[in-house]
Amino acid sequence: MPGQERDLKSVAVPVERALGLSPAPCEVRVELGRKGAERLWLAARLREGGGLIRRPVSWRVYRLDSLTGEPVEAMAEASVDVAEFRIPQGDYLIAVTYGYRHTTRRIHVGEGEYVAVTFILDVGGLRPFSRLERLGTVHGVRTVHRVYAMGGAGRSRLVAASAGQGELLRLGKGEYRVESRFLPGNVRAESRVRIRPGILSSLEILARAGVVRIRPWPEEKDVRWMVRDMEGPWRHEGRGEGTLVLAPGRYMLTYGLGKERVSRSFTVSAGRDAVLEIRIAGAK
Repeated sequence: MPGQERDLKSVAVPVERALGLSPAPCEVRVELGRKGAERLWLAARLREGGGLIRRPVSWRVYRLDSLTGEPVEAMAEASVDVAEFRIPQGDYLIAVTYGYRHTTRRIHVGEGEYVAVTFILDVGGLRPFSRLERLGTVHGVRTVHRVYAMGGAGRSRLVAASAGQGELLRLGKGEYRVESRFLPGNVRAESRVRIRPGILSSLEILARAGVVRIRPWPEEKDVRWMVRDMEGPWRHEGRGEGTLVLAPGRYMLTYGLGKERVSRSFTVSAGRDAVLEIRIAGAK
């Protein structure tokens, strides 16, 4: 069996609880050898019948207490496609992470045994893209995605908190809710997607919003401003030039330089790209 061999030592990593992690089926094979030559071989597949994953997988091995069955010591860790460890006989918890897929498995290693475990992770890929209706991609604005699991024991659990535009997310099979946000701004849009093992999917989320570009005149980098929603609690502060993606509605712009303060209301319409010019009295 190919793999990376290393001596086992305790490693300073926190012991993870197995509760709440969705199980993955495994292929387990045990070979008998001589006493003192116990080993553990670990690999993973994206789906049943597929080839071994040839990208780094995070492996952590914890020794289990013989009385309580709880993890008590971190024995080894590696981030490789195929891992092979020398390990004394006993009971262990194997924690596996590949992308956003997490699972665990309890394994017994007997005297002289060579235990080979292949995890069937049932992982697919997702690339989320978000754009604004009638405006497309807006430069100077960051797009982030939050991914929530929609089924199983982890229903409504946050899986990914800040995935970027087109970022490859490796997820366990199932249904997910993907929420997109445009920053800075107050616009949110969402869609659902079903992940299938071994398949890469692209998801496009379309949002209704307007773009507001704040431009001081004459150019003044130190002018401070604040935009607030006149119908809700949202607000955002900035300095100099700025670009915001805003939901349709009425807003208030307040700005100033030194002790001077000026306020003006404005309206945002979906699909419109508008410029708000800030004029500073007495500025050169």
